[in-house]
Amino acid sequence: MNNTPPDKSKLDALNTSLYSRTHEPKPLRRVVLHDVNSTIKDDWEHPPEHQEESPELNERYEAPGSSFFNKILIASAVFFVLAVAIGAFMLFRGSNVVSANNVDITVSGPVSVSGGEPFQFDIQVHNKNNIKLEIVDLSLEYPSGTVDPSNTTREMKTFRELLPDIEPGQSQHKTLTAILYGEENVKKDIKIKAEYRVQGSNAIFFKETSYSVFISSSPLTLSVSSFDEIQNNQEIDLTVTLTSNSKYPLKNLLLKGAYPFGFTFISSDVKPTFETSLWEINDLAPGAKRVIKIRGKLQGQDEEDRVFKFSVGVQNPKQDRIMGAEFAVKEQVVRIKKPFVSVNLVLNGNSSSNELVSNFNEPIRGEVIWFNNLPIAINDAEIHLKFSGGAFDKSTVNPEEGFYRSSDNEIVWDKKTVKNLAAVGAGESGRVTFTFIPKDMGSLIGKPLVNPQMNLNVSVKASRLSETNVPETIDSSAVRVVKIAPTVSLVTNLTRSDTPFEQSGPIPPEVEKTTTYTVVWTVYNTSSIISNAKVESFLPPYVKFLGKISPTGSDLKYNPTDGKLVWNVGTVPAYSAANTNKKEVVFQIGFEPSANQEGSSPMIVDDVTLTAVDNFTNIPINVERPKQTPKFQNDSNFSSGDDKVVQ
Repeated sequence: MNNTPPDKSKLDALNTSLYSRTHEPKPLRRVVLHDVNSTIKDDWEHPPEHQEESPELNERYEAPGSSFFNKILIASAVFFVLAVAIGAFMLFRGSNVVSANNVDITVSGPVSVSGGEPFQFDIQVHNKNNIKLEIVDLSLEYPSGTVDPSNTTREMKTFRELLPDIEPGQSQHKTLTAILYGEENVKKDIKIKAEYRVQGSNAIFFKETSYSVFISSSPLTLSVSSFDEIQNNQEIDLTVTLTSNSKYPLKNLLLKGAYPFGFTFISSDVKPTFETSLWEINDLAPGAKRVIKIRGKLQGQDEEDRVFKFSVGVQNPKQDRIMGAEFAVKEQVVRIKKPFVSVNLVLNGNSSSNELVSNFNEPIRGEVIWFNNLPIAINDAEIHLKFSGGAFDKSTVNPEEGFYRSSDNEIVWDKKTVKNLAAVGAGESGRVTFTFIPKDMGSLIGKPLVNPQMNLNVSVKASRLSETNVPETIDSSAVRVVKIAPTVSLVTNLTRSDTPFEQSGPIPPEVEKTTTYTVVWTVYNTSSIISNAKVESFLPPYVKFLGKISPTGSDLKYNPTDGKLVWNVGTVPAYSAANTNKKEVVFQIGFEPSANQEGSSPMIVDDVTLTAVDNFTNIPINVERPKQTPKFQNDSNFSSGDDKVVQ
């Protein structure tokens, strides 16, 4: 074969002839074709004795190029024949062919096991290939609830071991022991995988299978019970029961609850070990039972499902809040239904809020409105309204149509007092009314109430046809709170006697002469703490702020530009009027009247305003006091006419 590269100049010339626009092609040499007269015989067995040879054809067939292509054609044919022969040989003889179909994984073990008890199973990897399997890596993936028999607190998730090389036609096996936990009649799958290599190849081959085991009996039974349907914002009780079926004591158990959105934990008869959803069970003897009752409130929309999930397992020895191996899982689905009977408690016409802010000795009118949401009638409806709280005075209750039991502070309306409660048809509604007056009952015994309030709890009970796992007696309730706002007062006083400051100037005040006065502001509070209290006022241009303040350090500021006075009172404790914690400030002013004020009693301190926020009811406080004149009538030295300006 001639491997000499083509002449570069010829390639350049060819490129120019193909792509150049100015290149002129060379004229082609014409070849004259001659007719050849020959006779074709139809008898191949008797060739003509004389055959005319063509020197031109002989010359062409014997050319070097023609000989080269003949060799290529012959070589290709030989290669094809050899390839077919080798393929057929490999196909029918199977020599050194590696296939996962020729590798078998078989498992010998029980079909069903008792949960919590050790069991053995044997894994065998058999090589049916004609070559050796090398670096055989056996791996297992255990299902949840599998623990190590040598340490039952350790969950087994995976296993991996390198088996010896497997010769053709041979096998290797591994015997393993495990403990499975789970619910009765639940299938557990153990996934098995064997990876291997063969000599002369970097490829990794593998074979997979699985081993299924049924749990014939569970060592621990977990059950959760509750109503299947409840109303929105209704309290719900869940009973979680653990029962041991094991022959041996179950130790270091951990019960974990997963609450749905909208659930608020209230209490449980067994206090959670961690937060509100983890309980340490410690040891559970064979056949023993442990019951935990959980109470909470569930909120949601009509026809929404809420799923409670509980799981039990062995506690992780290193992290006591984490489950090492899960034994059993149970879910409880609760559907939120529209209240069977809607009930609303309206106070003073307000039904949009759960709280009403009122004052002592102010009458409150209430209404209980109910509506039957069921497609069937309800019978024997009863309405119970119970009062409680320090501001409740049983002598002020007027039940109107109902019967008031003062012994337990409850109004009862039933079919005896309200006839249409005997049967309430589908979609029907009704209402009953009552009145009461909050009182400061603590003051009667010399202990005024702090943060006084009343609680009103109304419930409607009736009966309906029973349904599967739905209470036969239906119950709907509503709660309202009446909070009593404190009585906050602001006392303003003008005096000249019994003050911490020395007074000067004529009395009555004279034109163009300065007379001093002392201003006293006092803030009184009653039943709850108020904060951010502030007292504001203004001094007219003819009155000067003399800068004398008592007690020293009081946050009283004066702005000479506009005459504004601001006293930052801050926080005022409850019932400060009954002790020394009342808030008070004293300051001195100077009054210099003008000639046009002669004979009058002009304003010397403008309107005074107190603003604050009640911490208990979160309502704003606003108290105003009128303008002050030179009439200091609370002073024993004041005489009639002492407030009039004279010449």
